[in-house]
Amino acid sequence: MWPTIGVAMPKRYTTEELKYAVSSVKQKRLTITQAYREFKVPRKTVEDHVKGKVQEKAPGRSPILTTNEESSMVNYMKYSAQQGFPLTRKIARQYVITIMKQNGRQSLFNMNKGPSD
Repeated sequence: MWPTIGVAMPKRYTTEELKYAVSSVKQKRLTITQAYREFKVPRKTVEDHVKGKVQEKAPGRSPILTTNEESSMVNYMKYSAQQGFPLTRKIARQYVITIMKQNGRQSLFNMNKGPSD
């Protein structure tokens, strides 16, 4: 069977295996070749991570709210629902707008309409 060019192969290793392989090479306990054989991570992947060619950033856009702001809003929404006054989407959007304005941050969404659902 001929290999298909341009089609990504499924990842057959875990992030933990990748971390162990990279740290083993960085600590000079293993070579890149030994690490990829032992941890079953592709040699080029190990090499790219060791040389810093891969950014350790999550894919997608940056979140609008910080983790603390988001957890505070979720807690408030749960509290309101338990009291018998669940927040509507419109009110939740207004809270996000208020948080953004109070902190003086700019956002990609329209500040008059608020973020999407």
